Amino acid sequence: MLRIKIPPPESLNDELKKIAADWTANGSDPTWVRMVSYRPDVVPHYFKFYSPMRDDGLVSAKTKELARLRMAALNTCRY
Repeated sequence: MLRIKIPPPESLNDELKKIAADWTANGSDPTWVRMVSYRPDVVPHYFKFYSPMRDDGLVSAKTKELARLRMAALNTCRY
């Protein structure tokens, strides 16, 4: 089975290193930044789109995370 090799952290460009550091500071695993680093042009746009969904807003970040976990459980997501 072919698998995509995850690049090492030191291979990221400066912008992606900052995104990975921000992701780590939020208590998340930055491996996804390394996985998608093959398309560095897309990552900043995705991060800008996804970050507000993790922060407090009209709905608290905790409630959003609980909803994501429930959806993952309903869809038998292993991640």
